[in-house]
Amino acid sequence: MAEKKESFKIELTVDEFLSNYFDPELTDSRCRACSGYAQTWSCPGFDFSLRDYWKQFSTYTIYVERLYTGDAATAEEAEEKLHREKPVFNKKMLELEKSCGGKALYAQECEECSRCARLDGKPCRFPGIMRYSIESLGGNAAKLIEDKLGFELLWSQNGSIPEYYLLIGGILQ
Repeated sequence: MAEKKESFKIELTVDEFLSNYFDPELTDSRCRACSGYAQTWSCPGFDFSLRDYWKQFSTYTIYVERLYTGDAATAEEAEEKLHREKPVFNKKMLELEKSCGGKALYAQECEECSRCARLDGKPCRFPGIMRYSIESLGGNAAKLIEDKLGFELLWSQNGSIPEYYLLIGGILQ
């Protein structure tokens, strides 16, 4: 049986995004709480200005996939569905980048390598594939989704199975 999912598209100017959804202090505090903080080249801390990164572009087209957990019996099984879809989604972001120009943003951190070269103090092995996420660049994805689509980001907590997970990426132009 095919997994149930819905796709959404939101178009913003970068100025609107920066005014309403750019919150690097909040996102950095959340990133620092993650065990993966500074473990990949797609995750903070960065040696560049996040605002300046966004200001290179004028528009941000956000792509969202809502993946329903359906008949998952455990939180692990539900998360596995998410992990299967994430590389497919990120590949779509790269394909969109190629077809329309601009720069893709991935859903969550890059996972191209089993061990990121950043851990060894070396440059990214695949800079042509590595992309940042909205959150890593200071974007408050939860607020953006609530404001623009009217639903929340859901998480598995203490073994619970959320109704759905979201993959959020996009194209900066």
